[in-house]
Amino acid sequence: MIAIKKEDTKKLNLEDLKGWENYITKHINTIREHNNIKREDFQFICAVHEKSNNYHTHILFWDITCIEEKPTKRLCLQAVQI
Repeated sequence: MIAIKKEDTKKLNLEDLKGWENYITKHINTIREHNNIKREDFQFICAVHEKSNNYHTHILFWDITCIEEKPTKRLCLQAVQI
């Protein structure tokens, strides 16, 4: 989760969904690199929430090489380092 103080949203251009999209697109590779996931194996999804003084986004990401047709064979879990 990335949380931003309301007073910083204007400075970072996070006042609307397009601003968040640009911010995440610009910085998502940092998360990928810190978790040693190859670019071609990296997928993510985000949800942005605007609450009074707590603008934030949840980012879920995964390595697609850990996904198998039969998930009982192997489960890939790794601590998130940001």
